[in-house]
Amino acid sequence: MTIWTFKRSALALALLALSACEMPTGNESDAFKAATLMGGALFVEPPTGYCVDPISLRRNFALMARCDTLGGAASRKGALGLLTVSVAPMPEGVSIEQALPQMIREGETYIRAVSHGSFRAVLIHGKTPTGTDARHWRGLTSTGDYMVQLSAFGPEGGPMAGRQGAQLLALLSRQVAEVNRREAQ
Repeated sequence: MTIWTFKRSALALALLALSACEMPTGNESDAFKAATLMGGALFVEPPTGYCVDPISLRRNFALMARCDTLGGAASRKGALGLLTVSVAPMPEGVSIEQALPQMIREGETYIRAVSHGSFRAVLIHGKTPTGTDARHWRGLTSTGDYMVQLSAFGPEGGPMAGRQGAQLLALLSRQVAEVNRREAQ
C-alpha cells in the first residue's frame, strides 16, 4: 500500500506541476513553428496553421494559437483557439489511464473521454482562460521520460469545444511523438 501512496503522490505532484502553468500573453508579431521544452529534451511542432507564442515559452510550457492571431501569415487553417503543452517527468509506475482522472479538478465537470492510439483526452466543463468556452479538452500522452498534457480552448460555442478540439489534440500528440522520434535518431 505504501508503494501505491507514493505513486499517487508522485502523480499528484506531476499533475500539479502541469496544471500550475500560466498562460501569459505577449508580442503577437513573433510566432514560431516549433519549440523545445525541458532544456531541449522535448520538441514541439504545432499542427498546420498554428504557431508557438514565443512569449509563452517556459521550461515546461508552450502556448499555441492560429498563426494569424500571433502576427504570422494570414491563414484560416485551423479553428480559432488556444492549444497548450505542459510537460513534467513521468511518475514511475503510473500509466496515462491512471493519470487521466486526476486531470479533472475540483469544481469541474467531466463530460466525456476519447482515445486516439496512446493519447487519452477528456472534455471538461470548468474554469478556462477569459473569452473561451467553459467546455475544453485536456489530454495526456507520454514521450520518453515525460508526461505531456495537451489542452484545447476555443471561443464560446466554437468547434474547439467539440470533436475538432479532440482531433486537434490527437494530431498534436502524434506530431510531438513523431518530432521527438526524429530528433532521437
